[in-house]
Amino acid sequence: MNRVIYKEAFLRHFFKEPINTNVSHKHVSFIQQGDCALSCTSCSGSKCNKCQDGYFLDSNKCYGCGIFCQTCSDARNCDTCLSEYWGRKCDTMCQVECKHGCDIDDGSCMCALEYWGRACDTMCVGRCEAGMCDKDDGSCYMC
Repeated sequence: MNRVIYKEAFLRHFFKEPINTNVSHKHVSFIQQGDCALSCTSCSGSKCNKCQDGYFLDSNKCYGCGIFCQTCSDARNCDTCLSEYWGRKCDTMCQVECKHGCDIDDGSCMCALEYWGRACDTMCVGRCEAGMCDKDDGSCYMC
């Protein structure tokens, strides 16, 4: 790949300008597929109506979210992060002990079913219905 084109695409991505070059990278892809850019999942002619994950729609064009955003509605805020990150811009790594990702708002570990604790590494107390227990003390939720 031409490094000059990639560098231009990379810089434009972070300045949130559309890119119309043939550059393919998850966050800077604006290769045309018919009348639609590849980052667009639905379009009318050359106007995009919906973007794929990792992009947001603005003025009928898809723009890249932050690097660790899974979804976003604008350039300033992530709606969901890749599982290892948290924060408004998904720019903070989860704690190493968070094996199932962490909460986007406070970075606390997300526990898998039947586990609880700060690091989600302790089995729930007893057999909880649907494997769900309190994340802080391991007690089963009452239905």
